[in-house]
Amino acid sequence: MPIIEVQAFSAANESSFFTLFEQDRVPSAQEQSAIEVILTEKTANFDHLLSQIPERQCGKIVKIPHGLLRELQYLGELIAFHRALLAPWRRLPVEIISQIFQLTLESRVCGDAFGKDDRAGTLRLCNVCPIWRAIALQTPALWNILSIRSPIRPMKWVSTWLERSRSLPVALELRWGDGVYPQFVLPVLSTFAMHLNHTVELSLGRFANKPYQKLMDDLYSIVTFKPRIESIQAPLLSTVRVNLPAKGSVWRWIHAACHTSRCVSRFSTSHLALDRFPMTNVTVLELLNPLPMLEVFRIFEEASSIEKIAFYTYGTGAVCSPQSRLGMKSVKSLRIGCHEEFGEFLQCAEFPNLVDFAIREVDDWPSGEMDAFLSRCSCALRSLEIFDCTLLEIEVIECLRHKACNTLESLTVMDPCVPVQDAFLKYLTYQGPDYQLPCLAHIHLQTIYASDGLLSALVESRSLQLVAQPSSDQLTPVQLNQIQFSFFMYPSFSHKQTHPIDWKRLRELESMTNGRLVIVWPAAESDSEDEEEEESDTDEDEDEEDTEDEVVFYWD
Repeated sequence: MPIIEVQAFSAANESSFFTLFEQDRVPSAQEQSAIEVILTEKTANFDHLLSQIPERQCGKIVKIPHGLLRELQYLGELIAFHRALLAPWRRLPVEIISQIFQLTLESRVCGDAFGKDDRAGTLRLCNVCPIWRAIALQTPALWNILSIRSPIRPMKWVSTWLERSRSLPVALELRWGDGVYPQFVLPVLSTFAMHLNHTVELSLGRFANKPYQKLMDDLYSIVTFKPRIESIQAPLLSTVRVNLPAKGSVWRWIHAACHTSRCVSRFSTSHLALDRFPMTNVTVLELLNPLPMLEVFRIFEEASSIEKIAFYTYGTGAVCSPQSRLGMKSVKSLRIGCHEEFGEFLQCAEFPNLVDFAIREVDDWPSGEMDAFLSRCSCALRSLEIFDCTLLEIEVIECLRHKACNTLESLTVMDPCVPVQDAFLKYLTYQGPDYQLPCLAHIHLQTIYASDGLLSALVESRSLQLVAQPSSDQLTPVQLNQIQFSFFMYPSFSHKQTHPIDWKRLRELESMTNGRLVIVWPAAESDSEDEEEEESDTDEDEDEEDTEDEVVFYWD
């Protein structure tokens, strides 16, 4: 069952075995023997004709008669056609071909991120030939992931697609933005509801580019889907992501679906009343709308198995004492946004196994509370991310000096109100025998407002050969694997113009490390002169496009 284009074999019509191609069937044993005889005969004739071509001589042009060329072409087409009929691929069992089909598609692994469906790849397989289409239709794994974005017309094919998944566990996603009418959304939801009995992932709702920012509900379709609650069964449901308007939406059927499953472990929601959802087994929780701090602490108490949580909070918490302080050993990843009361949250919480810490939109950086929190937790952080926070350069350095940060492998400082300056870059640069933050392998800094040459000095000190110190309490330093950066931009000036020393030296370091060091260059330069810059700029632009619609605090 190979891909044979009959146009490629104009001589194939004269073959007595052309019907095999038309019927797309495997030759029988008798037919195979006859084809092998034909191949032996035609190959011998082809070799005989080749021997009639004069040998090439230096300085002379060899002219081949047109008649001989036509005969060679004719025989070559016949030989290729008959060889294709005997191709081993045509004799593969259907089960093997089905497995190969699955391997040719995009990654279909459902993990932290929604399983990426490849509808184009599935349909391409179906269009090759009738046999391939039949095999594809008999392979449920080609139809078990479906992601629909902004339906703007009736989608009657959705039901047919999911029926082909049979009883295989499915992952379903439906997302839309403004301008999408309910009459296009509701039929898709109805189809999804009919397949909830074998759904493992369910993702519904509006696009949200900026997490934890209340979007105007009137820009989005108010979903009024009301199936029969008693008919809903979703025993396999393990991942739920629902971002619907908090007011006006009908959530009863989503509540019912979650309660019929005992394995919901990953939960992302814009709903404000989490007491309606089963939280006992949830290990990953993302709250898309801001919640009062008291409500957040109540969630922590109910969801005792949480390992990763992301939320935005406001208001004050309860009066905290060492006896009433919230302590959770299960929490490994904490991503929090809090404008004003971040220090109070730190005073009331303790997470001894915390390794991934992301902080967003803190207006008043609580240096003392942060230091006390890290000391109290006695944790060993591997990742620290600071987004859109108002803090001084010295406050970042003080935080990094804490022993909890000595194990950091990744550091991100993005869009701080006070740009990264000289002191911060000098602190990250290895100087002398002491290696501060020796495990740091990934650095992401935006809005660098520092002297030219400091960034390249930082990268050079961490990317070239490092010598381990004999001190027993000193960690062996690792080499920098990736640096992503952008400089503070003056109007009408490019990064290359404002920091020529950094620009030149970073290019040299990138070449010296033979690809081991990945430098993610800033967005496209106005005065880009070489192809390498253009290629790197394009790569970053593509990365930005891929994540444009994703909520930042998804664990992907």
